[in-house]
Amino acid sequence: MHLDCNLLSSQVACLTYIASNFLNCRTESIRWGTAHASIVPYQAFKTKDGYIVVGAGNNQQFATVCKILNLPEIIHDHKYKNNQQRVINRNELIGILSARFLEEETSKWLDHFEGSGVPYGPINNMKQVFSDPQI
Repeated sequence: MHLDCNLLSSQVACLTYIASNFLNCRTESIRWGTAHASIVPYQAFKTKDGYIVVGAGNNQQFATVCKILNLPEIIHDHKYKNNQQRVINRNELIGILSARFLEEETSKWLDHFEGSGVPYGPINNMKQVFSDPQI
C-alpha cells in the first residue's frame, strides 16, 4: 500500500478548533503560546530542569492535577470550580501552578502523572529525543 499525505492539508486539519471559530464566526484567534484558548490549565509549564505539558480538559482532571501538585485547597475554590471560571481566572491559576511545577524536576513530574488519566508529556530537547528508546 502507498500512502501519499499532503503536509499542508495535514497541518490545516490540526487546526480544527481554531479553524471552526474562524469559518463559522469569522473570529481570528489570538496567539496563546503553548496554552489552549478555552481550556485551563492546558499548556507547558517550566520545571526545575525543563518543561512539561499538562492538560486538564475537565473538572475531574483538574482535581487530579491539583492532587498531584499537592494543592488540594484550590480544587474547591469558587474561582476554579469549573473550566469557565478557570478561563476567567487564568492568570492567577497559572501563576499558582507554575510556581509549584518549578519545585521539581521534569522526571519527577512525569512519575507523578503516570497513570493519572491526565494528558501530560515532557518537552524534549534533541538529545532527549534521540536518547528515547522508542526512537
